[in-house]
Amino acid sequence: MTTDAQVRKLRQFLGEGHPLYRAALKVGMDAKSARKYRHADRLPSESFTPGTWRTREDPFRDVWPQLRDLLELNPRLQAKTLFGDLQRRFPGGDVGHVELMVHTMDFRYSVRTCCRIWTVSGL
Repeated sequence: MTTDAQVRKLRQFLGEGHPLYRAALKVGMDAKSARKYRHADRLPSESFTPGTWRTREDPFRDVWPQLRDLLELNPRLQAKTLFGDLQRRFPGGDVGHVELMVHTMDFRYSVRTCCRIWTVSGL
């Protein structure tokens, strides 16, 4: 990841007349990245906006409070165990607002992601 300091130094070297490839090498940046920041008005920290969108509706919205309670009782539970519990409790895959095929890996990964977010943020 390119830092603000690297871009400032790159601009300094370019202002001194160094060729782009050499200035990029001196600051530890790829020439393509240097080309991108050569005329950019913003520094990397000002350009980055984190994604806040969802690609699909949260399939575990209705059962997440129950999963969170299980995690609070035993924080070392793995997503695989929680997913197995969901499969036992909802054998047809109907978890509430969305009918799921809870036997697919995508939903197992979704449970794992929810668990990681819960662990990091302490929700």
